[in-house]
Amino acid sequence: MSSTQIERPGYRGFYELRKEGKPIPCADVRNWVIQFSLREGDRDLRLQSRRQLLRDFLNGFQEHVLFEDDDILIINKPAGIISHCSSTQPIGVEEIAQYLRGEEIALVHRLDIETSGVLALAKGEEAFFGLVRQFRSKRNRCIEKKYLAIVEGEFPSMRQFYVRTALAPDGWKMKVVRPGNRESGVVESTTYFKPMVAFDREDGGRRSLVEVQTFTGKKHQIRVVCAQCLAHPVVGDYLYDPNYTRDLRVMLHAHLLGFSHPRNGRRLFFSAPVPEDFLSLIK
Repeated sequence: MSSTQIERPGYRGFYELRKEGKPIPCADVRNWVIQFSLREGDRDLRLQSRRQLLRDFLNGFQEHVLFEDDDILIINKPAGIISHCSSTQPIGVEEIAQYLRGEEIALVHRLDIETSGVLALAKGEEAFFGLVRQFRSKRNRCIEKKYLAIVEGEFPSMRQFYVRTALAPDGWKMKVVRPGNRESGVVESTTYFKPMVAFDREDGGRRSLVEVQTFTGKKHQIRVVCAQCLAHPVVGDYLYDPNYTRDLRVMLHAHLLGFSHPRNGRRLFFSAPVPEDFLSLIK
């Protein structure tokens, strides 16, 4: 993969693999799905684990399908699998969906690799652009996204609240900046928090389960706001919590997604069940 580049085509919404400047035939991409996920014997334990996750997802794909019709495919994405291919990870949810459901499958939005939950894909150009228009709407009221997060610490009150702030790129991370900041790439963000329950850590500290709704879909929005605005970083967040311990993944789960059907306009809502690693911590 060292000589492989990844480019975003003007249409489709999924990445096109290119090797030495030439598009890689889709049949080869499908072969990679099998070869990469089934290859065994890696010395790197992290790579072994990643391949096992892909094998399980590939073999049990239908179990992860929350909804499917002629236009859309809604997946409950497991934590640890990337949404689409990258320069370091050639296989993700999109590539496996294309392999199993056809080349016209296109990812509409993304979840971070360690975030689990509802992920939407489109079938064909018409459905893709119909959904993308909703996700890219400046008002973003067409899309409803709710997450569950387990964060460090306990909130002084169970009252719900909003955080409105500006975010700016900080290398390959994000950072909170003052509203009106003129740095390049500054974006406004609005995030709703609803503390649900606080519980004990094994070491005697406290953690909280929070429902989070994003009204602006910005990169790492929930993670950076939790860490830098609230001082309650998401558990397992290796980017934004300087005190994290690498025994847990980033405890963020996309549990609800709502939008209008791209063909008939019907309002749809999809939810993904709370994953076992969340339940085990709360217990």
